[in-house]
Amino acid sequence: NGSMIKLYIKLFIILFVISNLNASERRGVYIWPITFYETGGIEKVFDVLIENQITDIFLLVKGEAGFSLFPSDYTIKDHYEKLLKESDCSDEKEKIRKIINYFSDESLLEKIIENSHRHGMKMHACFII
Repeated sequence: NGSMIKLYIKLFIILFVISNLNASERRGVYIWPITFYETGGIEKVFDVLIENQITDIFLLVKGEAGFSLFPSDYTIKDHYEKLLKESDCSDEKEKIRKIINYFSDESLLEKIIENSHRHGMKMHACFII
């Protein structure tokens, strides 16, 4: 699956970069919102971040497709609803429905921020413009 390959590539790059840093240095990662879904939830992502001694998270809150993670006129959920309408594949539609359900949680961003603070990590909003 292409999306899983992309996820593994992202994780490899992240882990490669952080494995070459000294423990006393700040360690940051860029995270796409879909990572929380594809990895199995907020707690699993934070388990990996803690294990790798991450200090800073750069969370993509507005991507190149124009959708945002926080409440706005065009959210990540709206983006996937659009993809659902455009899809002709029943397997893909089922996957998209699960993603839509995951991103229907309007407190998702708040939960991510709370987790970062609870684990002593700084959260930075990242925008693609």
